[in-house]
Amino acid sequence: MSNVSQTQDGTIPITPATTHVIRRIFIGPMPEKILTYTEQQAPKHKAASSIISSHHGGQEDDMDTKMKHIFKDHAYRFFLKQGGRPQDWGEEEERSTVRDMLERWKVSEWGQLLTHRNHKKNTYQPSQWVGESFEVGSFLGINVLEGEQCHHSSSGLPKTENLKHQPPPPSTTGMESFITVPSHPVTLLTHKNGHVTDERVSVAAVSTPATSRTALLGPDHLADTSVAMGSASSRPLKKASVTIQNLGSVKGKGRAMPDAPQDNTLDSAEEPAPSEPTKVLERTPGLNLPNNTSAAAEHSVSISPVISSVSGWGDVVLRDRMLVRVVYTKLETLSPAFDDSMNRTTRDLHYEAWGEFLVAWRKDNIEIYEDHSIPGKEWITRRKHLSYVIPLKSSRTRLSLYSWADLTFCITCPPTTRRLNQTASRWIFSRDKEGTNIFVFKVKSRSRAYDWTWQLWRHMGGRIPTSIDIQNPTLSTKVKIDIPDSSVADMQEVLTRKGVLDLCMNLLQQVRDWKSLVEREIVKGRPLQLCWRVGANLDWIWLDQDVNGNDRPWVILCGLAFRHSAKPPTLEIRLADHCSSHIFLKSGHRVDQPPEIEGYVDRIRPNTQTKQPLYLAVHDGNLFTLYPSVAKPPSPPSLILKMGEFNEYLYSLRHTEIQRGSMQIMNATGVCDLRSIAAVRRAFQVTPPHTHDHREVSSDNEAAWFATWSTQDATTVGDDEDAGGEDAFNAAEDKVRLKMRRSFELLLISGNVIRFEAHSCHAANEWIHRLRALILYWKARHRVDAKEEVELAQAVRSRLTPQVRACQGEHETAPLPPPDLSAPFPAMNNLFNWCTIGRCKSIVKGGKLYVRKGLRGQYKLVQMFLVNGHLIQFQIKPQSSLHTAKRKKISLMDAYVCSGYFAAIALPKGQYSPNAPPPARRYQDGLEADDRDEDMLFMIWYRPQTIIFNNKSDLQANISAPVVSKSVPNLSTKFKLLVCRTRSKLERDSWCWALNCEIEQIVREQKDREQKLREMGNLYVLS
Repeated sequence: MSNVSQTQDGTIPITPATTHVIRRIFIGPMPEKILTYTEQQAPKHKAASSIISSHHGGQEDDMDTKMKHIFKDHAYRFFLKQGGRPQDWGEEEERSTVRDMLERWKVSEWGQLLTHRNHKKNTYQPSQWVGESFEVGSFLGINVLEGEQCHHSSSGLPKTENLKHQPPPPSTTGMESFITVPSHPVTLLTHKNGHVTDERVSVAAVSTPATSRTALLGPDHLADTSVAMGSASSRPLKKASVTIQNLGSVKGKGRAMPDAPQDNTLDSAEEPAPSEPTKVLERTPGLNLPNNTSAAAEHSVSISPVISSVSGWGDVVLRDRMLVRVVYTKLETLSPAFDDSMNRTTRDLHYEAWGEFLVAWRKDNIEIYEDHSIPGKEWITRRKHLSYVIPLKSSRTRLSLYSWADLTFCITCPPTTRRLNQTASRWIFSRDKEGTNIFVFKVKSRSRAYDWTWQLWRHMGGRIPTSIDIQNPTLSTKVKIDIPDSSVADMQEVLTRKGVLDLCMNLLQQVRDWKSLVEREIVKGRPLQLCWRVGANLDWIWLDQDVNGNDRPWVILCGLAFRHSAKPPTLEIRLADHCSSHIFLKSGHRVDQPPEIEGYVDRIRPNTQTKQPLYLAVHDGNLFTLYPSVAKPPSPPSLILKMGEFNEYLYSLRHTEIQRGSMQIMNATGVCDLRSIAAVRRAFQVTPPHTHDHREVSSDNEAAWFATWSTQDATTVGDDEDAGGEDAFNAAEDKVRLKMRRSFELLLISGNVIRFEAHSCHAANEWIHRLRALILYWKARHRVDAKEEVELAQAVRSRLTPQVRACQGEHETAPLPPPDLSAPFPAMNNLFNWCTIGRCKSIVKGGKLYVRKGLRGQYKLVQMFLVNGHLIQFQIKPQSSLHTAKRKKISLMDAYVCSGYFAAIALPKGQYSPNAPPPARRYQDGLEADDRDEDMLFMIWYRPQTIIFNNKSDLQANISAPVVSKSVPNLSTKFKLLVCRTRSKLERDSWCWALNCEIEQIVREQKDREQKLREMGNLYVLS
């Protein structure tokens, strides 16, 4: 369950506290040498060290006393998890709980193992297998990572429950309610002592000296603005009122059913006052604010300057390395909203330059630098070569959004020649030729692109509108915030992300369906968050600070710079979703995601019958195979006693589990999609077969299909008697049968059979049951996700294959209304989920792509995984369900992601035809698309990085993060290129968003290196 919390300044810390937890179970014992190494590397607490010495010295009473001291730290938590009530907690309950915990630990497998190993510390055998199956993060039956008791069933099958009392969320409607904040003086109604009172509110309009946020704005550029949320002032300001107009009830997706007319205006004293915030919202951190607007101002944060005060001619306002494409046309009347669609249809364009440039903004000019073509010239001149200068004061200079998917922006200006007058310290421009220069900029960091466009837009005279609309798709409601006259600095200090969220929540609570549609979801861990939406593409607002750690007071307003685009973004407040951990079947049953599994096995080769030691790990519906030497198994439950402090153990475990999974994926030798497994069975033949003729039950008959995968094999007496390992195998009378009983087989859809041998018969049964549960869930999950994606695709573009009705010729069918993309489509939240932002899982993004390395060659189908700043590829071969890993991993450090027409024109001549008609395509899962070639294309420009894994323990370091390189590449350092194609524009946009989010994380994690990249190279000196 997600638990998105906010700090005092309104930022969302990207820590495991903001993530949901995916359960994992380690099956079977592990080598003792691995256990010993893990315990040695763990940071030891003083109390824990004394416990180990007490074990070794035989002082049992002293050992019990010191273990009780550690158990006491989380006895209250254990008491609550066992069903105790807080009011019953006392000293007697504490002593009883600690005794119960101690006894449970002593009789547990890992407790006995710890005692035995410390008594015989110097006599253990490295080849010995110890322990049993356990759930990662589980201590005495409680999963400390989840925050709630997790008792997994012995069978591992997914739990189902009838949904008669839990109806699925209703569909959406295109009808809207409006919550308006008009500009005329009104009052807010609040509760005081049970009576409705009028509360007059005034907002400050304080004039402040010019800062870095206002010095760039001339008097003619400033739009004095503010919002009815500011601090108190003696000067009266336009007040705000709330008006709710309910236009229809939610009856179906894209359709509105009329309701009885209602007048929900809250300006009248006869109407009931807004209800007090519920206890549920009080438990939601960072989302509460008093209802009056003066109190809202008290929660606004102080804004530190982001751009240093500009006092001299040569001071740099912004400076970054970017991918820049320079285009020239003889036309002089280009549209001010020049974007990729217009670029595609504009004729006679001459592409002049393309590559990575150093872009610097000084005063009223943007200077574009590159490396000198002559080696050593930069050392002589002490500066980069100035290639282009864009005069921002020209009346023909225009700023526009080029592509929302990449957040590339465009500047058009007249061609000019530039000459620097050293005496006057100013640029001299002259008209070079007729026509227009077009500059398209791609910044590495998406948040940095927002900062550039916002500052340029304001400097070039962009005016903030008189009001801001914030839509809520769940309630079909719009919140309108009027922006009265005030300074830009005051407005930015008030319009913080946290302040706007709290204001919207307080207003939306007055909507009729708030409790049933929104509050219920907040209780489940889905908080409301702000985002910008263009079509079906979401961009969450989650970064309150820039890449240098300074506040971004325009975080809410920066999207307004694109309001004159061909497709302007819409500001919305949505329920933030992590990856779903459950699905609903057609029968109305809920299926929860089973815990993922991992453990040691031996693969039995079918020809030679020899064993190949392997480590299997399931991540996100994929079965990865690894060599045992790089397996990185989880920390055993006894590790908490080695560390001593419960909070330290919990913090380390949360941080390292995701990194450990990332390491496993990066070291994997192969992967198998669980959906490509037709069946999992117990071995019944001595010699493993090569192929099978099993046919899976059709999923159309859901009851039979569910029953087949939920079937459990009965255990025998021999299974319980098998102690496991080589000793039990050597002592067995029928060794061949015992080896067969320890084995299980995966029947692949391709017809092949893979046999694995577990440590014992009991472990083999556990592998079978848990794998069946996972395969059942992920097969059903894929169908649900595919259905939701098809619905979203049909909302973006009408169906390609018309629906044929049974009685179509007898009765006329009313045409369906056009779908509304502002509706809360589940696929939209699934494609742009918060697990990508919060790094809740080891796999940030995964799927099948057609990939080509470089600009020439054949596209190859690969299974691509985005893992902790790296792209991991597995080659998909025909008639093979096990995909082998490619040796080279691609690091996203210093990488750029481009898509659409911006990427398509980089292809060699003859590979892309913009005038070719898009072919209609229908895929096996029902997805239909007729997107153009450039809409399914994205490219990754990257520089090869040396991936060095840290030798420290998993509990002490981020073992798979890219190592900071001491060398900073030059602008002319060549890029490598990875060309990727998806099935549809929706998938392309989701991949681009995930990649850009991951690059954003890398840029912020390696702040010092990024600063060196930006500052590398000198500019022209303006004396």
